[in-house]
Amino acid sequence: MISWQPEFAQLDKQINQPISNNQQWSLRGFSSAWHHVLVKYPQCRYTVTLHERSNLVAPRDRVQGIFYTRIRK
Repeated sequence: MISWQPEFAQLDKQINQPISNNQQWSLRGFSSAWHHVLVKYPQCRYTVTLHERSNLVAPRDRVQGIFYTRIRK
């Protein structure tokens, strides 16, 4: 995580997933940390912006499993 909006900071508190600048997760760690969003808000999808720096699709797929995404290269 590089930056986020105040609404996302509120969301992390609601699901007990603290975030900080330059935070990183493994693929499995991201899914297990943020799947609570889908459990708590099954009818709602948040949108995040991804800044891709490689051609690897697995990280993007994990994020898209939980959030809507905007891709920036």
